Amino acid sequence: MNMYEILLISISLLTGFLFGYLTSYVKEKGKNRATIEDTKLLTEEKEKVTSKFDLENSKRKYKYEYKSNLYIKYFNLLDELNAKSNEEAHAEFLPAISKFNASFLSSQNDPEKEMEATTEFSESILRIMAKANQSQLRFKTETSSLKIIAGAEVLKLLEETEFANDEALNRSAAMMKDLASLLISREISELNNHQSEIQETAMKLNTLKLQLREAVRKELDEI
Repeated sequence: MNMYEILLISISLLTGFLFGYLTSYVKEKGKNRATIEDTKLLTEEKEKVTSKFDLENSKRKYKYEYKSNLYIKYFNLLDELNAKSNEEAHAEFLPAISKFNASFLSSQNDPEKEMEATTEFSESILRIMAKANQSQLRFKTETSSLKIIAGAEVLKLLEETEFANDEALNRSAAMMKDLASLLISREISELNNHQSEIQETAMKLNTLKLQLREAVRKELDEI
């Protein structure tokens, strides 16, 4: 083998080596680039998913807080109106009845004094009912706000509670309208009937309130 052949073989081997190296380098570089691109893609996808998850969590948190605040406000109003009703009954209604009885009994069958006592009592009842109507208006306004955001079960119970509240107010108004004449005529059985109807409505309202609390709790848990 002469020097020329040796040189040719050497060049051939070197070329093959360089070609193989370059091919391997290009392939490896391609793999690295692909790996970098894959990593970048996965990172972007992860960020998208994380961002979407965070957004969903933020939405759920906002929705929960918004609804729970409105429901808390509603139940606080129910408790407030109930306490106010009891307070007015002791502060205004019972004294008005006592005063009417005392005035009527002391009238000694004097028609003018009897009429005066009855008129004064009726005016007291009208003032009490005016306050009750204002409270009922507040309650209806709050209920209307909740109906917009309430789920099906809560909405149903809100409407039943609103109807029962109207019924309670109407029954109270009917009793107060007839109260003076019933007290004068001593129609105890009729007074007892009115009282039974009002107590029945009060029990119904209390049951609805408990059902409503449970339905609200369930609805908030499902957000």
